[in-house]
Amino acid sequence: MSSVFLCHNSKDKLFVRELAERLKLDGVRVWLDEAELNIGDSLINRISGGIKDMDYVAVIISKNSIDSSWVQKEISLAMSKEIAGREVSVLPILVDKCSLPETLADKLYADFTLRENYEDEYSKLLRAMDVASTSKAKSQDQNRLTQNMSISDDTEQNQTADVHIVGIDTNCTQQDKESRMYESDRWRKTGLTAKFEQFRQNIELTKNQRDRIVNSHTHLRQNNLRTLSYIDDAFLTGSYKRHTMIKPPNDVDLFVVINHSHHEITPNAVLKKLKRDLSDFYPNSVVRQDKPCIVLDFNHCAFELTPAIKINQYLGFSYYIPSQGGNTWMQVEDPRNLEQQLSHANRRLSGMLTPLIKMMKVCKRQNNLKGKKSFELENLAINSLQYIDNYRGGVQELLKAYDWIDYSQSCSIEAMTDEKFASYCRSTLFGMDFPE
Repeated sequence: MSSVFLCHNSKDKLFVRELAERLKLDGVRVWLDEAELNIGDSLINRISGGIKDMDYVAVIISKNSIDSSWVQKEISLAMSKEIAGREVSVLPILVDKCSLPETLADKLYADFTLRENYEDEYSKLLRAMDVASTSKAKSQDQNRLTQNMSISDDTEQNQTADVHIVGIDTNCTQQDKESRMYESDRWRKTGLTAKFEQFRQNIELTKNQRDRIVNSHTHLRQNNLRTLSYIDDAFLTGSYKRHTMIKPPNDVDLFVVINHSHHEITPNAVLKKLKRDLSDFYPNSVVRQDKPCIVLDFNHCAFELTPAIKINQYLGFSYYIPSQGGNTWMQVEDPRNLEQQLSHANRRLSGMLTPLIKMMKVCKRQNNLKGKKSFELENLAINSLQYIDNYRGGVQELLKAYDWIDYSQSCSIEAMTDEKFASYCRSTLFGMDFPE
C-alpha cells in the first residue's frame, strides 16, 4: 500500500480533507496532521517521523502555504530525505496560481487550479504513486441527494434545464463564461440574496412558538425542578439553546444536574425518580423514558431531560450522563462548550453561521439524510467554514463538508448561474420553504 504525507497550510484544510478522503478510497495510507498528532506530541519530531515513514510527500502549494514557515520546514525535511536517497518522493500539488518554492521549481506538479481538470490531475497524481483509481462509490447520503437532484416535473424541467446533477457546458466559450459571471453578479445583488433572507425567515421559529417554549421551560425549571431535593441545577442546551432550531419545534434539551456521586446512584434509579416526579407535576402530559433521558411531551414541543452529575476539573467542567445501553454512567464534555464555540464562529462569520446551519437542517429533513446528527452538523460547520460572504457560498461549502455531494456534483452546482441555483434550492435542497 502506498502512503503519502500531506504537507499543507491549515487554511487549505477543505481541499486537503477532500483529497485525503479520495486517496483513502483508492487504498492510499494518508498522514494528515489533524488525524495523526496527539496532545503532547513534539511537532518537529512527529512531522519528521511522519515524513520518514511515508513513500511520498504531497506538498499543497497555495497562496497560503508559500508564506507558511511550517510548510517550508516540512518541504525542507522532505527534500533532505529525498536527496539522501531514503525513498521519499516529493510531489507538488498546485491549488492556486502562484510560483513554486525554489526547492520545488524543477519538479513537475499536479495542477488543481482549475476544477474542470480535477479528475485528470488526480489521475496523474495516482500514476505518480503507482496507484490505480477505484474511488467510484458514493456514500448513501450522496446517492440519496443525487436521486433527488433529478426533476421529474416536465414544466420545471423546461424552466431549469441544467439543474440535473451534470449541468456544465464544458464547451462554453470565453464570452459565455464572462456573460455567466456578469449574470451571476447581477442576480446576487438583486435576487438571490433576497431569496435567502426570505428563506431564513421562513424557517425561523415564530414569536408565538418561542414564547410558548420560554413559558414552558421557565415554569418547568423554576416552579418544579428546583423544588426537588436531589436536583442542584437545570440548564438548557441543544439546538434550542444554540439558536439552530427550525420550525416546527422539536425536542428542547435540558441537563438536570443531580447532587449525587456517580458511585452513589445508578442511572436507572435517577431516571425512574425523575419520571415519577414529572408525572406528578404534569398529570395531563405524556412522560416517558427514552434512555438516556426523560421526555416530557407537550402539544407545542417536547422536553428531553438528561440527568447529569457534574465533574469538577482544573480547566472547567464535564458531566456524567446515562449511557445509551446498560445501567452505567458515561463522561461527556460540558455541552455549553459547543455553545461558546458556535457563538464565536457565528460572530467571526458576521452572523451568517447559525442561519446556514438551520438551512442545512432543512436540507437534511427535505432529503431524508440520515448520516449525521444535529450537533455533528454544527461541529462540522464551525470547523469547515473559515470565510464566507454570502449564503450560496456557505451552502455549497457545507454540502461538501457534510459529504452530501461528491466532487463532480460540487462542480456542477458551482457552475450554475444564481438564477438556476435558486431553482435548484427550491426543487432539491430545501423544498417549498425556499421562495420562488
